[in-house]
Amino acid sequence: MTAVIFCFADYLVANLLIGFILAHLPENNFSEAMQLFDGAGFIWGCPMTLALLGLAVLLVLLPSYRSLRAQIGAGRRRRRGLNPRFGRIMFGGM
Repeated sequence: MTAVIFCFADYLVANLLIGFILAHLPENNFSEAMQLFDGAGFIWGCPMTLALLGLAVLLVLLPSYRSLRAQIGAGRRRRRGLNPRFGRIMFGGM
């Protein structure tokens, strides 16, 4: 059922299959690290880990922020009578 939903969302089935096959490897490694260091202390203890975590969060949130900002900007231009594509004033049926 999940594969059907992802196919309708234009995800490639090969990528999903590779993800399902290889997903247990990082999950096992993460659980071993959590047991070895008694919790998530290893994340906060090393500056390099914090830098990589911050970079990952930035790379996830930045496209969403840009998309939201573009949608808000297009709505403002439309309300002022500007063409959202070119920033020019729209007259009548143009």
